[in-house]
Amino acid sequence: KKARKTKLQATSQSIATWVNKMSSTRNIGVRSLHEWKRRNQVESPRKVFVVLGGYPDFARAMERRGWLRNRDPESPFFDLKWTLQARDIDHSRLKDDQVTNHFQKNR
Repeated sequence: KKARKTKLQATSQSIATWVNKMSSTRNIGVRSLHEWKRRNQVESPRKVFVVLGGYPDFARAMERRGWLRNRDPESPFFDLKWTLQARDIDHSRLKDDQVTNHFQKNR
């Protein structure tokens, strides 16, 4: 029973990885959040967030408020990025209108 559960978890993780890859390939050549929203059929005024490191309550709260979760942790297409580790944010690539929960050179 334990081996079957482990195999199911591995299969589930493989499927999640494949879905993330497929989502990422759809966004090859995208240069802006506006274009990303258009390709992913997201209404223009809707806000997009990325969350890394867990935070399931935070993610649910954002979704309840109408925000869309971008599940690609490496994606540059977001309005808000919330991470556990400051190093998961490349401050040099942030746009003026993007917000994160860590400040550059804060540590």
